Formats: sequence, C-alpha cells, structure tokens
Amino acid sequence: MANRIMSAQRREVCEFLMLYPGSTIADIVEGTSAPYDSIKKRLRALKESGHVKASDSSYRSSYQLTGKPFPRVADYRPNTRYAARKARRESRGEIVGGLYADMHAMVTVGRAAA
Repeated sequence: MANRIMSAQRREVCEFLMLYPGSTIADIVEGTSAPYDSIKKRLRALKESGHVKASDSSYRSSYQLTGKPFPRVADYRPNTRYAARKARRESRGEIVGGLYADMHAMVTVGRAAA
C-alpha cells in the first residue's frame, strides 16, 4: 500500500489475524461480521501489500500475518473530505425522500378527487 493509508476494514482483518493466526476466511467472516466477498477482497489486498500470507493448501487456505507492521484500528481517522461528502449525500437522500412522500401524497389525493 505505497503512500496510502490502510482502511479501517483492512486493519480489522489484520488485528483479527494477530489474535487468531491461521484462521480461514470462514473464521474471519464469523469473527468480524463482514460479508464473505468483502473479506476475500480485503485479504487479496493485504496479500498484495505484504501484510498477510496464505497457506499453500488446495482445500482450505489459512491466513497469518507476515510481520510487516500495520496501523491499529484505534488510530484510524476517516478522511475529512470523505466524511463531508458522505454527510452531503445523506442530506440529499433525506430531501429526495421527503419529496417522494409529498409527490405520492399529491398523486393519491388527485386520484381520489377524479
């Protein structure tokens, strides 16, 4: 992850593997409550960055940390620009949801009057 900050989700997987080395994807899914596909993507990215290595099993791979240091979840701070964009997106959703309810009410009243 050259010049990039590790996401909180990837940090969570690393911390899980620190506590439970040799875990399978199913173990990580159960321990982190994240979807299977999401864990697969995170593990792939962590393997590419050199933080995690997989066993050479053809049946069921187990994963463990390589020893490369990684930042802790407790130290994670979201990007302020991302947080601002997310807040704007949520406020737009509330506005659109309100407009939808108002338009639905107008259509319902219009049908009743016809």
